[in-house]
Amino acid sequence: MPTAVAYTSYFTGLHLAGAAAGIVAVLLEPLTATLLAVLLAHDHLSGTRILGAVLVLVSIGVQQAPSRTTSRP
Repeated sequence: MPTAVAYTSYFTGLHLAGAAAGIVAVLLEPLTATLLAVLLAHDHLSGTRILGAVLVLVSIGVQQAPSRTTSRP
C-alpha cells in the first residue's frame, strides 16, 4: 500500500509540475536514497559515490542553467 500511494503521488505531481521539474526529480532520486542511507543506515561514502553525487548535481545545474544562445534576425 505505501508503494502504491508513493507512486500515485509521484506521477500526479509529475503531471502537474511539468517536464523540467520531472527531470530534476528523476535525477535527485538516487541522491536522496544515498543521503538517506548515510543518515539513517550509517552507510559510508566512497570516493566513487561522492564523485557520482557531484556529477549528478553538476548535470542538474547544467540542465537548469538558462540557455546562452543568441537569436539573430
